Amino acid sequence: MLNISNLSLQYGSKHIFRDVSSQVHPDDRIGLAGVNGTGKSTLMKLISGSLESDPGVINRASWFTVAYLPQEISIELGQRSLFEEAENAFEEALQQQQEFDEINQQLANISQDSPELESLLERQGELQHLLEGHDIFRIRPQIERILFGLGFSKGDMERPVAEFSGGWIMRLLLAKLLLRKPALLLLDEPTNHLDLDSLTWLEEFLQQYQGAMMIISHDLSFLDRVTTKTWELSLGRLTSYKGNYSKYLVDKAQRMELERAAYDNQQAMIKQEEQFIIRFRAKSTKAKQVQSRVKQLDKLVRLELSESERTIHFSFPPAKAQAGIFLS
Repeated sequence: MLNISNLSLQYGSKHIFRDVSSQVHPDDRIGLAGVNGTGKSTLMKLISGSLESDPGVINRASWFTVAYLPQEISIELGQRSLFEEAENAFEEALQQQQEFDEINQQLANISQDSPELESLLERQGELQHLLEGHDIFRIRPQIERILFGLGFSKGDMERPVAEFSGGWIMRLLLAKLLLRKPALLLLDEPTNHLDLDSLTWLEEFLQQYQGAMMIISHDLSFLDRVTTKTWELSLGRLTSYKGNYSKYLVDKAQRMELERAAYDNQQAMIKQEEQFIIRFRAKSTKAKQVQSRVKQLDKLVRLELSESERTIHFSFPPAKAQAGIFLS
């Protein structure tokens, strides 16, 4: 499980996050929603560790591994083949398997009274948890299944990765993340470079995935089919909704009706109080009442509308009729 506790982030006068707290459980399938600029990608970077947060703000169990696919990436590729690059996804798991085997050998020869026994058993348990589901003795079939599913052909397996375009490189990076089988997948616009067949395959793969995921996507149908919870970021706050994206839109509309009514009521009250202050400010007999109402307004917590409620209105003056022939 992963915990987010009182996450705050501010750029200049703009609050990206204001005391955001939430949890990600092992079976969560979360869609991240919010207008552009609300911090969706930033939140993923903080969770993945690619962007540093304050100590103690984001915590996770040692076995709760995280893998992040950014929306765009620039990397230097060597001369490895497509298959070799995909196989590299198992490097950490192979190292863990080697350490696991070494610990088993040590445990077979250690005394029950040894002070190292407890720490070895603890590390053995951690490694066993990390290795579950990797099936590292069947690496090639796993690689081929995922690469073929994402649109690569058998003839691509030995091609140098440097020959592939940016879109295909993003498919390769997605494949490597899926092969790593982390406890939490963070996917920022994973469908951007996929054709229909690959998109369908990815949906089916994620529906069967044994782990948690968090997804940002403009493909709302994709979100509907693979997520069961929605986190909305707005005005620096995080609101969690049960259900996929379509269910979130219905629930949000209901919440916004209540939010709008509360906002309008508060604005009417503020206007009434300000009118009283302006009207009686100069009257000595009303001085105490005026000061009291000024203090009340100063202490008032002002309600804000969600960012999707804010709209920009344009108006243009009517164009003057022009004399003469412009086209003949």
